Amino acid sequence: MSDEKDKDGLINPRVNRENYKRRQELEEARKLGAIPALVDEEGRDINPHIPQYITNVPFFYGNTGPTLKHQRQQDDRVPQHDDIHRQVKRGVKKGSGSTRYKKGACENCGSTTHKKQDCVERPRRVGARFNNKNIAADEYIPTELNHSFEGKRDRWQDYDPAEHLEVVREFEKIEAEKRKLKLQELKQRAAEARERAAAGEEDVSAEKRVDPKAEEASDDSDDDDDDDKDKADDLRYAESANMAGAKIDTKNRISVRNLRIREDTAKYLLNLDVNSAHYDPKTRAMRADPLRGTNKKATKAFAGENFVRHTGEVPHIADRQLFAWDAADKGVYRALVLIPAGPRCSHGKHCALILLLLVVVVSPLRLSSCPLLVSRFENAHRLSIAYIDQGASHSRPPLLGVMAGVDVHLQADPTKAEMLHKAFEQKKQQFGEQQRQSILEKYGGAEHLKAPPKELLMAQTEHYVEYSQSGRVIKGNEKAKVQSKYEEDVYPGNHTSVWGSYWSRGRWGYACCHATEKQSYCTGAEGRAARAADPTQLLKLRGQAAEQAQGEGEEAADGKPVETLLEQHRKSNKGKRSKDEAAAEDDDDEAREKRIKEYMEKHRKQEREADRLMSMDERSRPFNSMKESEHKMSEEEMEAYHRTRVHADDPMAAFMK
Repeated sequence: MSDEKDKDGLINPRVNRENYKRRQELEEARKLGAIPALVDEEGRDINPHIPQYITNVPFFYGNTGPTLKHQRQQDDRVPQHDDIHRQVKRGVKKGSGSTRYKKGACENCGSTTHKKQDCVERPRRVGARFNNKNIAADEYIPTELNHSFEGKRDRWQDYDPAEHLEVVREFEKIEAEKRKLKLQELKQRAAEARERAAAGEEDVSAEKRVDPKAEEASDDSDDDDDDDKDKADDLRYAESANMAGAKIDTKNRISVRNLRIREDTAKYLLNLDVNSAHYDPKTRAMRADPLRGTNKKATKAFAGENFVRHTGEVPHIADRQLFAWDAADKGVYRALVLIPAGPRCSHGKHCALILLLLVVVVSPLRLSSCPLLVSRFENAHRLSIAYIDQGASHSRPPLLGVMAGVDVHLQADPTKAEMLHKAFEQKKQQFGEQQRQSILEKYGGAEHLKAPPKELLMAQTEHYVEYSQSGRVIKGNEKAKVQSKYEEDVYPGNHTSVWGSYWSRGRWGYACCHATEKQSYCTGAEGRAARAADPTQLLKLRGQAAEQAQGEGEEAADGKPVETLLEQHRKSNKGKRSKDEAAAEDDDDEAREKRIKEYMEKHRKQEREADRLMSMDERSRPFNSMKESEHKMSEEEMEAYHRTRVHADDPMAAFMK
């Protein structure tokens, strides 16, 4: 047998079972804490409760001692990040410049770190490539730093604290200048006090207020004396000051000042919960409503910090951007002036020269007004030319309108975009003013636009408004009346009154004819008289008219049918046609009339059968599938149906003869 030992120094358990039992006992003792745990190569204890399949080292790892290094992240896979304090050099030159030009370097300055098109120096008349003079040093190209998650979000990255010393020095200079100005002011006051004392106008109180030492003060006085003078000068105006949050006692020369007004609570102190809205102290931005989820009620709604994005000149930039897009897409209006010319064009007609007056471009463009050349000019330059009629006046040449796209970009060329927008607004304002003047010249009425307000004409007004000291409206400025949701001053159907001007028996109507149907036609006084009559008389008249119409309908079905206007017209024109056409038409009419009578008789039978079935009990009726027939009715069937269906409510039934 082999004497191979395991990581505990015991013989391999596959060889000796007793050693395997001993190993299990050692593991149990380590778990119970009777003996110390195993230690890896780095001196760290290995938890005995870790399963064996985790603590066992693979055969290819090459380590026979107890370890857990194979379970940890390997060194070659650990991401390497740069130090958070490492700064990137920018704008630094690499030593002094070279003495001779190198191949492939910048042709303008001679630097090897960029090309000529990327050079930021002033273009030289003779480049460094040709004269080998003033060769610029190479720039230091910074490398990209591989920062961690925290390093990428560090706001103070590349910040030099020594730069704050410049702020301190500037503040000290300002304070020194303030002291000098105050010293000069005190000297001037002392001189004025002496002059008034010499003239006998100075009183005792004024002499007490003037500091006699101010005359002898020099520019190199101590800082303590200057501070005392500053305090004395500040206390001079303390009584007249009225600051919220400041308590000043001028008698005891003690002032207690707060850093801020206590009534205005800082927004990061509204909610002290650490899990509430995030507050960024560097940008002073509150990312959400701090009072959300609390019982506190805010005095005003939380608007966030993004309101500053729409203040200042931000709306103007948006207007410029829209103008640039429209100018590039639709174009800018330009004018064409036709100037008469003598020679003829290729198609044998007299033409004129066109002068293209650009809005911004200084140099005008001339071309012929020949239709052929204009069309070629449109296709070549992608313009849209439209003639503008100026009447019969020949004192000035006619104009043509041109819409041409403009190559303008707000970010690439902001000056051009601003100038174009300014010129466009001026042209737009001039065009509106010219249009307004032309309308006033044509129709008049300019004197009405210059009329003074009614308050000045009547010298009084009923408009009453009260304002508070802060300018807020307390009373007045009444709300406008709510407009009706219904249409006003609409008279449909020849009515002379609006719908809803009449009310009768719980129904609305028209006052002109007392009609209660909104879509009805106005009948005037006759309609009012008919509606005012006795309803029973109307029913009797309606019944008599229906009986008369029904009797005439039966007579027409049994005897000669009622002739329509078309049939009467055909009969009158029958003699004007040929004999063959008249004979054929007579035959067709007779056959059609015969079929109509057959359909009428068939329809009457169906009605009688339907009445018989309806009079029967539901249980005695035969089965009806209620399936619609696919049979399409012909013109003769429709005519027979209409002849047999004479409605009693038909207002024209009484006129059928």
